[in-house]
Amino acid sequence: MMHKRNYSFLPALAFASLLIGGCTNNTETAKDEKKQLSLDSVSFTTEEAPEWSRLFKRTTGWFGGDGIFAVTRDGRENPNAAAGSETIIWFSDTMLGEIGPDGKLKPGYEMIHNSISVLKGAEPDSNRINFYWPKEGGKNKSLFTPNTPGTGADEYYWMGDGFVNQAKNNDLYIFGYRIKDTHDGAPFPFKEMGNTLVVLPGGSQPPFSSQRQVDIPFFLGKSVDSTGSFGAGIYVNTKEAGAADPDGFVYIYGIRGQKKELMVARVGPAVIEDFAQWEFYDGNGWTKG
Repeated sequence: MMHKRNYSFLPALAFASLLIGGCTNNTETAKDEKKQLSLDSVSFTTEEAPEWSRLFKRTTGWFGGDGIFAVTRDGRENPNAAAGSETIIWFSDTMLGEIGPDGKLKPGYEMIHNSISVLKGAEPDSNRINFYWPKEGGKNKSLFTPNTPGTGADEYYWMGDGFVNQAKNNDLYIFGYRIKDTHDGAPFPFKEMGNTLVVLPGGSQPPFSSQRQVDIPFFLGKSVDSTGSFGAGIYVNTKEAGAADPDGFVYIYGIRGQKKELMVARVGPAVIEDFAQWEFYDGNGWTKG
């Protein structure tokens, strides 16, 4: 029964260029200015959208989750794309339970490692969103559980970013981080064990029983602090996704080590599972591994 965190090295300049890559400017001065941009010069503000906060303020069942990512089911990523499509939203650590009228959490609450929701349309309508997670033998379970050749005992997933691959039958590709608890009394008693692609066939519905999982090979058997892992963010720079200045690549961001060094790779969406085709930014250009 169903009920429905973030990796070769990228300088700040290159990252800023990607951030503004969809903008077009016809003057040489503007081009020169764009080349000089750094993360320190990107100015923006954020504020709460209370109507969306209310959508996720719940008192029964699913009442919280972190590591939140979302895509439209048809893979369009331009503004207002969600108006004509379902939106799939996934979460990592997820809280389940009951909150009383006094606002206090009732006994019996629990945490699972991931869950998902599906929203119909682009409006924050509580009548058009459903949350899903498995329940087996009366116990709540995580929706996604590591199941690859590289998976070890007692591992679980935190979920990274993902995208709908229009070159692969609209399959949804989600990056997974294989995590294992260390039970060593450390302030953060867990460690990352591996990096995975979780593939949900286009149009499939929870519990996604036909999903596939693919080990990402770049640090299999190595330390994540030395090699890093991918999936912290994705930019689908394709015409089909609605990109303003498409080049046909999917850009996949990641981090390495405790200093969170930024990395980026790119690959054509049709060959994303052919890891020999991935290219990595080395500070000067793109190279294959």
